[in-house]
Amino acid sequence: MNEPVRLCHETIYQAIHRMPKGELHTDTIALLHLGHNERRLRTRW
Repeated sequence: MNEPVRLCHETIYQAIHRMPKGELHTDTIALLHLGHNERRLRTRW
């Protein structure tokens, strides 16, 4: 039976950024940035 594999987020990050530059690399990076909103400055009351 296969045991689950544990990966650190840093391992995944490094694997993606070590991919050869090309269409797949560009598409993968673009997909990662889809879910991130820009930071907004907090205003003090």
